[in-house]
Amino acid sequence: MGCGSAKEVLAAGGQQYTTSNSVTLPQVQASSADAFVDSMGVVTHMTYDNTPYYTNWAKVLTYLQRLGIRHVRDGYFNPNWGAPLTTRHQQLAQSGIRTNYVVPYDPAITSQTIQKLSAVDKDMELLEAPNECDVAGNCGASVSASMANMIAFTPAVRSAGTALKIPVLGPSFAGYETYGAVGNISSLMTHNNLHVYFGGRNPGSAGWGGPDAQGNAYGSFPFWLDQANLDAPGLPSLVSETGYLSFPGNPTPYTIPTDVEESYIPRTYALSFLDGVSRTYVYELLEEVNSPGYGLIDPNIGTFDTTGNLNWSSTRTTNQTVPLTISDQITIVKILPR
Repeated sequence: MGCGSAKEVLAAGGQQYTTSNSVTLPQVQASSADAFVDSMGVVTHMTYDNTPYYTNWAKVLTYLQRLGIRHVRDGYFNPNWGAPLTTRHQQLAQSGIRTNYVVPYDPAITSQTIQKLSAVDKDMELLEAPNECDVAGNCGASVSASMANMIAFTPAVRSAGTALKIPVLGPSFAGYETYGAVGNISSLMTHNNLHVYFGGRNPGSAGWGGPDAQGNAYGSFPFWLDQANLDAPGLPSLVSETGYLSFPGNPTPYTIPTDVEESYIPRTYALSFLDGVSRTYVYELLEEVNSPGYGLIDPNIGTFDTTGNLNWSSTRTTNQTVPLTISDQITIVKILPR
């Protein structure tokens, strides 16, 4: 994850090595490269029938397989819908890719229907409570109704997770204040759930707002982890959404150029992992009409050569290909231009 300076300590095999300058730093427990790779996920939208996720699934599956992605975050759907969605999730499972299912607020969804979907799709590894119910309209007409609906509904998701013996992510919130306002809801989850966006800033930012009670400034990774400790004290957290709005050329406020995003995305994965987050999902895999500017890959131009490399557009680099296997050396690329 980058070379350290000459004064850094290398900790290995329980031994500590320092330079002749005698600089001593604390020993740290090394993590395997595979654990880092396994922390990486991407958001997909397989039910969006106006996108290549639905209309060009074969290509999307190839992207995921060649990237080496093992984890996707997608939406729950009625198990009675059948093919093609159930077939496609079975293909994910056959490829070693597992899915975190976001369960929307819907009183018709029960623990039993969730378990039925798991039996059909074969790829369910996580369940997630309804998304951003602190936004009016997401789970009810008003914020208060939306939050009340989420609190009443999420036990069905938790029950399904218990029956299936899989983790359950708590509800994500759009506003940081909600984590403190909602009270202790740790009984609804096994892991807390964060949406961490940096508004175009470097993911290593120390924050850009006022400090919380622990002294961490708004916007930083430590700040968000502090918020998670308010509504579910002591539980581990996952980041189910993070990412950047990026466009070629000069960006508008809170966006970044696409070449900057190419550096920020792997850095986001790495910093999240270093902060103890065991799974981080980048929003999202494909550039698509519902969320312009967020995709890692533009499906209109991203093509593979015969060796399994993804070709860059010659408008950025001439006749260059970039290996896309996620291995000990991590490369996440964004295909240009759009």
